[in-house]
Amino acid sequence: RQDVLNSTVHGLHPAIANPNLQVVFADEEAADAGGLRREWYAELVTMATAPASQLFVSLADGLMVSPSAVGPWARQALWCVGVALALALVDGCSLGLTFASPILLLLANQQLTLPLLQAHDSILYRSLLSLHTMSAPELDSLDLKFERMAPSGEVLELEQGGSATSVTPDNVIRYTELWIAASLYIPPMDALAAGMRNVGVCPTLSLKSICYLLQGEASIDTEDWQAHTDVSTRAPRSYSGMG
Repeated sequence: RQDVLNSTVHGLHPAIANPNLQVVFADEEAADAGGLRREWYAELVTMATAPASQLFVSLADGLMVSPSAVGPWARQALWCVGVALALALVDGCSLGLTFASPILLLLANQQLTLPLLQAHDSILYRSLLSLHTMSAPELDSLDLKFERMAPSGEVLELEQGGSATSVTPDNVIRYTELWIAASLYIPPMDALAAGMRNVGVCPTLSLKSICYLLQGEASIDTEDWQAHTDVSTRAPRSYSGMG
């Protein structure tokens, strides 16, 4: 329990990361009927999103995966967080945290659109929106192609043949959709998404409902914990990875 994040990174694996996951805290005599699991993923996500973990960064609309979270430990930790977020939605358990639009959209199995971008990055939103009102000559003067510059300086095509495709009034909406998807894509997001998918359940919740659930009250409800925890029997020791 002193180091839930590290013990989870080393103890959680795909075979047991499912909606039936039960949690055992080492050296504790409580059997999990749902309450320990809720306590586990609340503590896990709180530790993983703390600045010290260097897994997430704070943006205008909430917490976002850090572009620097690329090492083996970081990717496994993000995978575990993905599992935890998916289980929190399955259980309808609030975490008291605000996540950025791309993470919420992953949970909702939706794509980021221009209107949703406004809350995530207002400057980028205004820049892309201005393209929609430009005439053909104005767009032509910008000489935009279906490509973008990567942080490394490399030019990346937004779609096959993008470097040879000019942006026009007819395809500007498609261009902005691809640009949004590419600009917000961060490789570590793959690990987070993989953890979410591993749970195997896609909650049929709206983006608003998901946002409300995750942002609710972070503290543990004692009555809820007792209702989902059996303290009358000694917990099995077959899985005690949560330290």
